Amino acid sequence: MKHYYFLLVTLWCTIGLAQNNQLITGTVCGGNNESPLPYAYVMFEGLPLGTVTEPDGSFRINIPVEYLDETIRFSYMGFESKAVAVVELIDSDTTIVLVEKINQLNTVTVTPEKVPSAKKILKKALKKIPQNYASDTFSFTGYYRETIQEYGYHIRYTDAVVAYRLSPYELNQEKVKSKDAFIVYDPFALYTGYLGDRLHRVHFHWKTKKEDQAKIMGLRASNDLSKTRMHANIEAGPMGILSKDRVNYQSAFFGKDMFKKYRFTLREGMNNSGDWVYRIAFEPFDQIELDHAKRYRVLSKLHKSKPLQGEIEILKDDLAITHIAFSVPSKYKEYFCSYTDMAYKHFDYKVETKYEKIDDSYRLVYARHEDEFIYRDTNKNEVIPYSAVSEFFLDSIHEHCAPPFSEAETILNSPEIKLNEHFSEYDSSFWMNYQQHNAQAIIVEPIRMKMEEDQTLEYQFVHRHTRDTNLAPPVAFQVEHKTSIHGDILVDQYHWLKDVSNPLANDSVMAYLDAENHYFNNYFKPLRQSEKELLRQLVMPIPKSDSSLPTLIGGFYYQSIYKPDEMYPYVMRYDSNMENRIELFNLNELSENNNFYTISRIEPTPSGEKVLFLENTTGTDRNTLKIKDVSNNSILSDSIENVGNALWLSEHELLYTSLDPVTFRANKLIYRDLNQSEPKVIYEEKDPQFSISISQSSSREIVIMSLNSKDASEIYFARKKSGLPSFKLLISRELSCNNYVQQAGERFYRITDQGAPNYRILSCDTTYTEDVTWKEIYRPKKEALVTGFLAFEKYYAIREKEEALNHIKIVARQNGKTHRIRTKKFSNISFGKNPHYKSDSILIRTESFQDAPKLYSWNMSDKSKSLIKDYKEKERVWFKRRMVIKRLWATSKDSTKIPITVLSPKYTKDNYEKRLYMTSYGAYGTGMDVQYSLNYHFWVSLGFTVALVHVRGGDDMGTEWHEKGLMQYKQNTFDDFIASAELLIEEGYTKKGNIVAEGSSAGGLLMGAATNMRPDLFKLVILNVPFVDVTNTMLDESLPLTTLEYDEWGNPNKKEDFKYMMSYDPYQNIRAQDYPNMLFITGLNDSRVGYYEPAKMVAKLRYMKTDDNIILLKTDYYSGHSGSSGRFESFREDAMKFALVIELFKDDKRED
Repeated sequence: MKHYYFLLVTLWCTIGLAQNNQLITGTVCGGNNESPLPYAYVMFEGLPLGTVTEPDGSFRINIPVEYLDETIRFSYMGFESKAVAVVELIDSDTTIVLVEKINQLNTVTVTPEKVPSAKKILKKALKKIPQNYASDTFSFTGYYRETIQEYGYHIRYTDAVVAYRLSPYELNQEKVKSKDAFIVYDPFALYTGYLGDRLHRVHFHWKTKKEDQAKIMGLRASNDLSKTRMHANIEAGPMGILSKDRVNYQSAFFGKDMFKKYRFTLREGMNNSGDWVYRIAFEPFDQIELDHAKRYRVLSKLHKSKPLQGEIEILKDDLAITHIAFSVPSKYKEYFCSYTDMAYKHFDYKVETKYEKIDDSYRLVYARHEDEFIYRDTNKNEVIPYSAVSEFFLDSIHEHCAPPFSEAETILNSPEIKLNEHFSEYDSSFWMNYQQHNAQAIIVEPIRMKMEEDQTLEYQFVHRHTRDTNLAPPVAFQVEHKTSIHGDILVDQYHWLKDVSNPLANDSVMAYLDAENHYFNNYFKPLRQSEKELLRQLVMPIPKSDSSLPTLIGGFYYQSIYKPDEMYPYVMRYDSNMENRIELFNLNELSENNNFYTISRIEPTPSGEKVLFLENTTGTDRNTLKIKDVSNNSILSDSIENVGNALWLSEHELLYTSLDPVTFRANKLIYRDLNQSEPKVIYEEKDPQFSISISQSSSREIVIMSLNSKDASEIYFARKKSGLPSFKLLISRELSCNNYVQQAGERFYRITDQGAPNYRILSCDTTYTEDVTWKEIYRPKKEALVTGFLAFEKYYAIREKEEALNHIKIVARQNGKTHRIRTKKFSNISFGKNPHYKSDSILIRTESFQDAPKLYSWNMSDKSKSLIKDYKEKERVWFKRRMVIKRLWATSKDSTKIPITVLSPKYTKDNYEKRLYMTSYGAYGTGMDVQYSLNYHFWVSLGFTVALVHVRGGDDMGTEWHEKGLMQYKQNTFDDFIASAELLIEEGYTKKGNIVAEGSSAGGLLMGAATNMRPDLFKLVILNVPFVDVTNTMLDESLPLTTLEYDEWGNPNKKEDFKYMMSYDPYQNIRAQDYPNMLFITGLNDSRVGYYEPAKMVAKLRYMKTDDNIILLKTDYYSGHSGSSGRFESFREDAMKFALVIELFKDDKRED
């Protein structure tokens, strides 16, 4: 009860404080015309409190009454700051006027008539770069420093002594850029994440040449002292600061369009050294129309042009550029970052570089890069200002150029690089010696003042990779929530963790999730170096460049292409001759301002002039339908929210399924004519256990609408024509069977379980009559399950599954002769994309545990095959083991034989410490297909045997296998998994308590239940987005999927189903006993399995369990059920898991 009491006290205090705040409002203006100053600082002197002005110069700040005697300082770059007593600002909407600073410079301003001479001077200076600056590859040592301020106080400090190796300064770098000579993405960075959740620099991040390198010689890094949940990091690190050297990397500013984009003004004067210089001021021409209503269009233009204002200093005698300074013009600050509320908005960017002549060449001696951000917290009604500064100081030039650095020690120029996460031990003697000769490395008192309130910086430097063993696991408070059902009272002490509307705005929920994430990060501190090395090993085999097979849709080919070092693909389009390529989508650009990004269902109009696509920016099941006009390369402003699927009926007519905004059930079919304003609902499904899906025939002439529940379906079809489609009933739901319909040639094909539990295939012609006559064309033998079907003009291709393995059978339509496509034992085979009805060849994909996927063309006539694409990765230095694949059969509690596919290292069992990795799913009729997996190979490289357990609930042994693992038979799933673990122990693959078990979603339910029942079997259980709060979720009909899944889990509103569900529900069956180590992973945007399910289970486990094993909960605040987007993101999570496994097994005695 004391936790609950603490919550009440906290809430009362918060309310009380809110009532005792004084609201102050006003406007900050400046200049002769007193124009509003956007993003001016409004900060208390000596206190961590303040804000910044809005784009219109206005501000508002809630001031605690105890600060009413303090002073606020107003400041803005280029203006004199002004201090005003708080009492003077009360009871009035004050206007604060700042005075512009006057630069007292010994200069002569050239008259406007001579403005072109500024361009001539600049052009001459650029041409002299090879003579004035280093003309050979050179190396040097520099001192690099990063500081971050929050509310004007330092919250993070990082510095390093860095060795650099750079290529010569040269001209014509536009050519270099076009040759992919830049690093823009680091696949080995442990964290990427949502731009709006970090101090992102991507808007003005520039590239350096691939051959340019940096490595750390010594490093100091403090703790992150932010008062918010932000990870206070500066991006790009010691190579990123050098990208601001515009003399070296000219394409960033001195590009071919520079003189078209900027207006130049020339002055002459004397610098601080007494040298005569040209000072060339520049500002952008006003070519971008600023419009709030079109802010994203403005944003796109700003990102392409990157307009800046500043000054360039050039020595008169040799035309060497010695100083450059620039920033974002005030009028653009609001626009270049799209974030608004509850995100870190980047609003200013300032750079300064200085050059001096050393020996016979000019060198970069100093660089400073400052970014400013605000976080507008609408929950707390406050704006938090941030400043991120990185600086470079030249230390010494090396007499001889150093040889190239190794890949492992090189620090890349990447937005994903965070120097304070670099793994380097703090060497106090190194730094004491360095500071004696480099005064800039002495940490000044203003930085130490606030950062050392709890620990000295030196203590932080030493312990930043050390786990705090005194940090106690989070303890969630308990609040009884009672549900009366079937005469019982269901008590849930952690129901308060469930917030389905806006958990980010729920302080109590976020406080607990923050505490769990903090505990997780603390545990992983000493594992980060191992984690990064593991990530490097996992990612290295992945080809940097990759592409999909071109797919013909209409008259165009479409293809996805991955370019080196980029996270997302490009979608390209070609004409029918695979020529005239155009870039349809660049997902790297589209994803830039999104925490999560995918597009799907790319569908062109018949002419190809427009393309619809479904965009997902949340990770939920909520998609937005957007349309791209290919003719002018623009995305239409009109979009449609909550779309499940969509297709074109004509050049301007759409058909799409609309999702219920609460349950995400596809419950409406809607017609939309782009030439008309209002959409029309064609059909609405009222039964909450049915959902709507639409598809089209391979000829793209017929639309098929399917209404599906778990055990019944109803099918309609319509021929495409202009206007509202007229759907005709093909199969009624009254038949109470599952049906899947496709059309090819002049016939419909129906795959149905009516009268055949493992499905059969029927056919009828497409000439519609009310009395449809279906003719059976194929029925599998009893042991086989039909899992796929394709109809060609001369052949049928049927995919079947027997004993958890798939095969493909080809049937000649003319004479019924069949042949089977031969594959290796323990391999998987599936259909590729086969849109050509008249073809005699079929695309098939094969893979196995050992063999990477291959795409073949199989000639169905002469049974020959040709390789189309080999998906083999590059050589893996970490994988040297030979593997053995076996099939074992465990005996479950009811005597049923359960297949287990085993992949093990080839070794002598008696001389090896037994390690086992087990995984399974066991629901929805989804089996455990044998697939090629880098992960499986990595487990084997660590000495583990990998076991895929084909438990009941999947379709591994047919439809009955699924039926014997659902509803009142669900216990079979858990019994199968436990029996398999016991057999693998008995067979000598492992020993009790030495198993790692992993499952996702419904597989997480399996892991949770098995762990409750037999915790002694496992050393570590990994539960990814786990469905573990079964009863409570299935009682909530407002949640997505609940009503749709009564036929899988049962309906707890029925007493019998409720009692049975409670008997295995992982959350309900936690008890006081020893548990193994457990890792839970979830996403706050998961609309299928709410984040609160694993959060509640972890809270209850911490309260109930009797052991000292670890339980970790990692919550990603911006991903959903499928995790983060981007091609390398899953590997980051895998590396984290492997680092934990290696930690937990480090005391095992192994013989490799």
